[in-house]
Amino acid sequence: MKLYDRFQELPVPSFLGKRMKLSCLTFRVGPLSVSRTGSEQVFRAQTTTLGIVEISTAEDLSKLDFLTLVHPWIDFLLGRHSVGETISKEETDDESSSESEPSSPPPPMDRHTAALQLIARLRQPFGALLLTSMGQDVVEYRRVTSESLVTVQVQEDTPLDHLIDCVRTLDVL
Repeated sequence: MKLYDRFQELPVPSFLGKRMKLSCLTFRVGPLSVSRTGSEQVFRAQTTTLGIVEISTAEDLSKLDFLTLVHPWIDFLLGRHSVGETISKEETDDESSSESEPSSPPPPMDRHTAALQLIARLRQPFGALLLTSMGQDVVEYRRVTSESLVTVQVQEDTPLDHLIDCVRTLDVL
């Protein structure tokens, strides 16, 4: 329940100029090893929570001091509908909407069930964003591009209490 409550406390993502406040789960990337396959560089790193992570990118990650993988889809994890979610054709069709009863939202879920759903969603693979901090004392981050989607999964044996420390709001440029 502590993890669920921590997620509920997070603010929604927002923009101010070129900065984005991003509510997310963060995972620190450990020391990197690199291998080459043709013209492509593949970086591998061991993380405590995600296991071994592989990242394909043209950028030389070995020159970056602090790398972080983030899971930014908090609304998905909490089972909330995102603001930009598309509306189905049935909901926008004037004829069908006048003939049918208005759709009602699903019944509210109790906190315990919602927390169990959160844990189940956390255990699924997800596409992570790769960020680097703009300096040791600066708490701003920038996105690092990768050649392919960085798909990771929280390891089954990761204690949920450990994930509470990973829940943050970051400033991303």
